[in-house]
Amino acid sequence: FIILIFSSCGGAGYISPGELQDEMQKNNTVIIDLRNNKKFGDSHIRGAVNAEYHEKTFLRDIQGIDKKSAVILYCGEGVKSDRAAVIMKKNGFSNIRILEGGYSRWLNEGFPSDK
Repeated sequence: FIILIFSSCGGAGYISPGELQDEMQKNNTVIIDLRNNKKFGDSHIRGAVNAEYHEKTFLRDIQGIDKKSAVILYCGEGVKSDRAAVIMKKNGFSNIRILEGGYSRWLNEGFPSDK
């Protein structure tokens, strides 16, 4: 018997930059930038909201987001997104995906950013 346990990201799936570009056309998708305010202010994915990932303040910062919304998380490289997804899942969010490779991959693949 081989048992596979999927624990990565608390069950959140991944989305490529190209898939995110397509997803951005949907009105009910919320894109959350987990980087700090300075990095967000320098540039970010168009339409994203900033909710810097800190364990003590993250839930407070996302309380206005409908838990039924499709949510896509991203940070610089993808590390914080995993932790944020776990917290969101534990707090009732059910449709969470993570931008694979984070904002760095988004930029490296030539997708646009807002300043």
